Amino acid sequence: MAGRSTRSLDISLEHGANLDKQPESTTEMLQRTLHISSALAIKLVAGGVSSLDEVAYLPFGELREIGDLWEEEATALRNLARHYLMNETLGDSDENPATGMTDV
Repeated sequence: MAGRSTRSLDISLEHGANLDKQPESTTEMLQRTLHISSALAIKLVAGGVSSLDEVAYLPFGELREIGDLWEEEATALRNLARHYLMNETLGDSDENPATGMTDV
């Protein structure tokens, strides 16, 4: 085995830390993507919402009932979810989902 070099593995702690990271819960995902409170996210999950698609396409009355939302709040929440899903599908955009305007 003379003349054979040994390789050392370069494993960074940063990569190892990612292995220990817990998957994001539905509640956390809703908070992050829709910028909503934990209380509202918990209400939605307790009401059976398990994905962003459901927020975007759940029957309007059902979304209002689950989240105990006013019509304007349910409309805004649904629009945010649809906007996020569209951007995820088509690629990121600098457009602000709350206003529909491009950030400068």
